[in-house]
Amino acid sequence: MASQVTPSRRLVSAVVLGVVIGTVVYRIPPTLGYEAGDLTIPLRAARTLLKGGAPYGDASLPPSTRLLYPLPAVLLLMPLAGLSPQVAGAVWAGLGMAILSWVAFGRFGVQGLAVAFSRSAVRATALSQWSPLFLLGAVTPAAQVIAAAKPTLALLVFAYRPTRWAVIGSVVLATLAFFVRPTWLGEWLAQVQGVSSSYAPAALIWRGGGPLLLLAALRWRRPDARLLLAMAVVPHHYVWYDQLLLFLVPERPREVWALWALSWLSGVVAGILFARSVAPDLDGRQMAFRAPIVALMYLPCLAMVLRRPNVA
Repeated sequence: MASQVTPSRRLVSAVVLGVVIGTVVYRIPPTLGYEAGDLTIPLRAARTLLKGGAPYGDASLPPSTRLLYPLPAVLLLMPLAGLSPQVAGAVWAGLGMAILSWVAFGRFGVQGLAVAFSRSAVRATALSQWSPLFLLGAVTPAAQVIAAAKPTLALLVFAYRPTRWAVIGSVVLATLAFFVRPTWLGEWLAQVQGVSSSYAPAALIWRGGGPLLLLAALRWRRPDARLLLAMAVVPHHYVWYDQLLLFLVPERPREVWALWALSWLSGVVAGILFARSVAPDLDGRQMAFRAPIVALMYLPCLAMVLRRPNVA
């Protein structure tokens, strides 16, 4: 394991990186209609809810315009609802980078830079994603109180480190959501209909060798093995930000740097396959990302796990 970073330097480094990334994201010209990145739609729903409106719209609209998050996620975004979308997205990106850097430096010392500058971290922060918060939940159980905001990521993290905080937080947030809007569960389930093509369990990605991940069951006592096994069977996305959780698998500096390199190599290969895809829409073309990500990120992590003893 790498030499440790003192708590004060760890904190300062995380804050500095968070401020830098937040500033960079803010200064990047926003995409029209997605000024807060992937946080735009749930943030818009939070504003609508504060005004007494219905957060979930027409379920017949294209999936890219629907609110695909459960209402607990919208409630958690209420503190950002008063900010402009571009500022809110930058704040969320900066917070995400600060959190994942804090976790990375705590696990790997200065070698944690491999995590902070991986393709997974770049995508997670640039798109204002939730995965850095769930990465924190994997090492700090109390942070799993937000489990109800993204149930798929919550299941992956819970498999890695089961904790009562995930259950308590889910019960509290779901109850609060029903109090605010009793019909939210049915409305949310209607929104997610027809979007399953964007998500898949890794074991179904045959071209990338996904079924091999079931071998992680041979090391079921290990948290890292349970994580891989959960990723084999729980549907999730393949645009690199959900794969930030794979950085819980490496234990040595050479392993974390290898995964850093493979995260970028998978991006190069996926970009070539994406350019060659003849799918008619963006979601269809992004399916070309799956095999390179599984083959170049998941399977090396599986090799790391299988070389370790089956002990907790």
